[in-house]
Amino acid sequence: MRAPRSSLLFVLLWMAILLAPDGARLSHRLFGWPDTTVDPRAASRENRNLAPFPRYRELPSREWGRATEAWYNDHLPARNSLIDAYKFLHFRVLKAPLAQQVPGVGDWVFRRGGSWPEMDDYVGAFAFTPEQLDDWRTLFEGRVAWADAHGTRFLQVLTPVKAQIHPGLIAPHLRPLHGATARSQVVAAMAGSPALPNLLCLSDAIDAARESGREVFYHNDHHVNAFGCYLLYREIDARLRDLWFPGLPPPPPFYDDPPSNVVARLEPGCYEAYDRLEVSVPGSRREAFRPLGIPPPTRHHPPGPLHLLPPGAPPPPAPAPPPPKNHPRTTRPHPPPPPPRH
Repeated sequence: MRAPRSSLLFVLLWMAILLAPDGARLSHRLFGWPDTTVDPRAASRENRNLAPFPRYRELPSREWGRATEAWYNDHLPARNSLIDAYKFLHFRVLKAPLAQQVPGVGDWVFRRGGSWPEMDDYVGAFAFTPEQLDDWRTLFEGRVAWADAHGTRFLQVLTPVKAQIHPGLIAPHLRPLHGATARSQVVAAMAGSPALPNLLCLSDAIDAARESGREVFYHNDHHVNAFGCYLLYREIDARLRDLWFPGLPPPPPFYDDPPSNVVARLEPGCYEAYDRLEVSVPGSRREAFRPLGIPPPTRHHPPGPLHLLPPGAPPPPAPAPPPPKNHPRTTRPHPPPPPPRH
């Protein structure tokens, strides 16, 4: 029985899609055609390192499938265009949540759950008890006291989230659910505390810029944009000058359309480049954006908790380095020799 022609075309189409990354890399090496699997803006947009091509000789065979799939997912041709089209369908047309993304007004997207639960915070899901608020106050006051006893400074910065700054861009049926945010509870609990000057809440400066008509967050990302990052930088610099460093020079101005001298690093200035805040310092050299890869914790270097040391206490000991490969603990002992036969 012969398969229908439509089924054969469907199989050929999916085979072509699956082999597209390998075909693009091969044509780039053989004919010098553009390598469509490499998007210079993908790492910057997602703020992470893309998966490299697997080194099969260095990987155990059980990891080949996972490493190949990770590379394929990050280097599919037209990957960013496919992602944008998929998000447009969900957020603009269907207005349906997708994983941890919640659509808002227009093309605005907010986060829920996971490591950045801004919508959970917006609806008041993090209600602190009086005892927990006392713990927060004790924590900040203890850190300030520890810093003063050791001759250093401590400044706690509370950054805003998009749902807190742009509540009018949240979906209309979610706006009435607004509750007390974690930041507002902590700031209210710090009223009258001697550590209050060491607590910098940056939502005021961001909110003032939003009221003036400037956008300070990216539409489909939970990060502040370059101008918002500049406002945070300026507020931190101002607090440092007010408290401890009066001679600290003010930050350079921000340009929506930077002059050529600023781009060439002949004059100081700040502007947006590759979805990041670019700070121009005369005499410095501009480096290409490379996301910083933070190695995951290992069994020899697990992530330890943050401990507040009392005044005069010695610093914690450094973690011990991993044992060498030929260390007795990592070397399998040889079995004893068999007894001699008589």
